[in-house]
Amino acid sequence: MYEIAAIDLDGTLLNDSLTVSRANADALRYLEDKGIILVFASGRMIESVQRVVKPIGIKEYYIIAYNGAVVVTPDGEKILDLKIESSIAKDIILFLRKKGLHVQAYVNEHLYVEEEDKYSKAYSYHAKVGYTKCDDLIDIISKHAPNKILAFHEGEALEKIRIEAKIKFKEKVRIVKSFPTYLDFVNRESLKSKGIELIAKRYGMGKESVFAIGDNYNDAEMLKWSGMGIAMANSPEEVKSAADWVTLSNNDNGLALAIKKFL
Repeated sequence: MYEIAAIDLDGTLLNDSLTVSRANADALRYLEDKGIILVFASGRMIESVQRVVKPIGIKEYYIIAYNGAVVVTPDGEKILDLKIESSIAKDIILFLRKKGLHVQAYVNEHLYVEEEDKYSKAYSYHAKVGYTKCDDLIDIISKHAPNKILAFHEGEALEKIRIEAKIKFKEKVRIVKSFPTYLDFVNRESLKSKGIELIAKRYGMGKESVFAIGDNYNDAEMLKWSGMGIAMANSPEEVKSAADWVTLSNNDNGLALAIKKFL
């Protein structure tokens, strides 16, 4: 019996139109009525997660934001708040600038950008959050350490940059692709699975009590760690191989199907 359901948003709960289907919404309300502890685990910031979940009508849920850097209880308490050291964040921003990438930083639940371009506007629309334009991100993160730095790039170059960044920063930060055009930099201890584990311990539960479902590289460790890990049909093969079962795609109510089958 799984007593905790950890659910990714983009590519999992949300379809490609960035909406929650009636079937998926009904499945989540079913879990709440059943007493399952709901956890929404995302690379998004807290406000962005709330904008997706609140319209569904779920009353109590945990949020894991920034790929595991922040964990928020149903009453709004932060029980985990991991940040990137300012000196490391500065080096990351300088590195990404040299590569010509659009860069933005998440500081104290505010999103900061240097350029109002197609990337910042598209992200704002995608995540349903606003942003603050600043002259220099380094000035911002020098005063307040960020929870996440996000870089954008299109095409195959992003993977090459990811590999180069991983070599350059080694164990200083965790780097993961959360979307085909997104490269996330977070505290090295930030993992969705660690956030779920922290929540489970509050109830005296272990990973065997956890059902988790996701679609992208930032979900792979969560799926592998959980008692039941479900990958979406739209997941990369590497993510599917980390899962116990593969459901239908995010456009075919794969979340609702998995909930019906296992919960």
